[in-house]
Amino acid sequence: MASERKIGSNVYRCEQLPADQGLGLLLRVSEMFSAAPAMLDSITKGEDDKEGVAALMVLALSGGMDHDKCQAILRELVETCRVGGDPCVIGVKPQSLKETVAVAWFAMKVQFRDFLSEGLS
Repeated sequence: MASERKIGSNVYRCEQLPADQGLGLLLRVSEMFSAAPAMLDSITKGEDDKEGVAALMVLALSGGMDHDKCQAILRELVETCRVGGDPCVIGVKPQSLKETVAVAWFAMKVQFRDFLSEGLS
């Protein structure tokens, strides 16, 4: 099932990945969040997206992460979305850093919320 969310001036659409791809992405994201495990838990609680996006930005900019891995994961998350039927490409749609992180957060919620809600309950 697809989810849609307006972020900035664009409506982004994201469909859950097949299990094999979703599991691989979840494992890479979990590694990124190893310094802040509560971040994944916050996806399941329906917390305010602004707080989640802000926390993701802080984590991404912290000195404890491999920045190349973080950038690759954010790109991979964004690329699970589409806008206007076209694939998302960082620098085009989404264009700004703020919108990029918001789209990545939205993608994480779509990809992992159901699985994490069940697994963390």
